Amino acid sequence: MLARKDYLKGKQQIYIDFVNSYADETFQGYVHEMIQLLDDLVTKHQDELDMDLLLQQFMYSSAEELRFWQMTLLPEKWDSFTTAQSK
Repeated sequence: MLARKDYLKGKQQIYIDFVNSYADETFQGYVHEMIQLLDDLVTKHQDELDMDLLLQQFMYSSAEELRFWQMTLLPEKWDSFTTAQSK
């Protein structure tokens, strides 16, 4: 299923299931379906849309998605953050 499945060894099952769901063929089908739907909508309504704004929103959401996945690779110290916030 995942090319780096060995990375998940020893991790909690809930996280393994979550990551595996992204690799699932059914989920990938939904993603491709959504991409096609949005591409069709943008093409159909291109004259009515602010393409610069759409690009800006896409770049922002892409950066947030990257940060989300980086959290699994870069150990963040949430305890330190929580402690600092509570002072």
